[in-house]
Amino acid sequence: MDKSELRKIVKKVKHDNQIFKQKSKLASLSNEIPPSLVGRSKQTKQLVRYLMSYEEGMVVPLVSVFGRSGSGKSSLVKFVCSNISDIEYCYVNFRKARTIFGCANLILGAMGHEPIQSAKGMNKVIDTIHDAIKHKMSESEKKLFVLILDEFDVIMYDRRGNPSDFVYKLIEMQSDLVEKNTPTSIITISNNVVGDYEFDDRVRSRIGSSEIFFTPFSKVEILDILEKRAEEAFEEKIDGRVLEDIADRCSDEHGDIRRAVELLRVSAELASIKKMPISERFVEIAAMRLEKDRLEETMETLSHKSKWVCFSLAALAFISGKEWHSTMHIFEYFRKMLPPGSTLISYRRVSDLLIDLQNTGVVSSSTTSEGRNGYSSKYRLNMNPETAGEMIHEDYWEIVKRQKEKQEVSKLFSKSDLKRAGLFNDVFFGK
Repeated sequence: MDKSELRKIVKKVKHDNQIFKQKSKLASLSNEIPPSLVGRSKQTKQLVRYLMSYEEGMVVPLVSVFGRSGSGKSSLVKFVCSNISDIEYCYVNFRKARTIFGCANLILGAMGHEPIQSAKGMNKVIDTIHDAIKHKMSESEKKLFVLILDEFDVIMYDRRGNPSDFVYKLIEMQSDLVEKNTPTSIITISNNVVGDYEFDDRVRSRIGSSEIFFTPFSKVEILDILEKRAEEAFEEKIDGRVLEDIADRCSDEHGDIRRAVELLRVSAELASIKKMPISERFVEIAAMRLEKDRLEETMETLSHKSKWVCFSLAALAFISGKEWHSTMHIFEYFRKMLPPGSTLISYRRVSDLLIDLQNTGVVSSSTTSEGRNGYSSKYRLNMNPETAGEMIHEDYWEIVKRQKEKQEVSKLFSKSDLKRAGLFNDVFFGK
């Protein structure tokens, strides 16, 4: 390639981008503070009520904001904190760290401090965060400091760390700041309510029950957001049927507004390359491309065993028609379908691999209390099971499809009928 060819490519890309007036309006929603919000008035009122209680002498130590990915949690929290004149806030996303100590250093970095070496201990980091908050508020005219900790559940994946101790130290720090006339609140943002995590009693007694749940966006809400974004992002008005198609798809997929905006952007890029108006056909192509690209990129980074754990979950979802499956259910299926000659691994190792898959975004987890039996985690694949299964091992996925067909047949015929037809034997499970 020479310079003239490069100039032609640049010219073509610029021409293709003429469809956009302000493409940044189709960027990831979590990376910016929105100028306005659609819906979420209930959650906004709850959050404002918790935060502003400091005016009555009651500082809420910790607010747990939870709900599905793409439900607008981070955007709303940042919108509220940035638009209340009395609040000074610091936003930190724990997803950038792999350990609890790394999370603590992320807070320090957001406060403008250099990271502290692990040899100096967690107490040193917490003390430095404490002093940084006190110093910042002493120079500010603000009345309340809010520490926003996004992707808070990352601390639960540090197998060598102590999540309870970390949260306890943060709450103790918050309490000390309040006593020293520096009102401070902590907001955690995650997929699960903080109270559902396995913290010890000293933490549970301090975190309280200040919780805000975000339901998935409805089709009407997604459509409203898309219409506003499209008006700002494109030179010409987008066909309403296109936006409705995207809203339909994403409301069916658990109301993820982040995916809806991404789908609109990619659909527009595909249409501009073809020099055609954005249509539902481009939305369909974009949806398939996004899922395939995301999956291919993720699969390249997974270990051999992680891929087969992912395959097991995909097969379970495909055959059963159910989204959520327990670790034990996945483990049992994994053992039955692992290719011949593969080394078996323990239940604990499968559990660890599921956590790794969650960290990559391939799966989502939900932790529920089982009463006296403790806590139970279930996992859901964040992509089409057929796409995942075929990409991991196309031949084995054919066996899974035959298994599903036999299951459908078994609902219609008795075992004796199936035996006579030679269909009762299950080649996949070797029964």
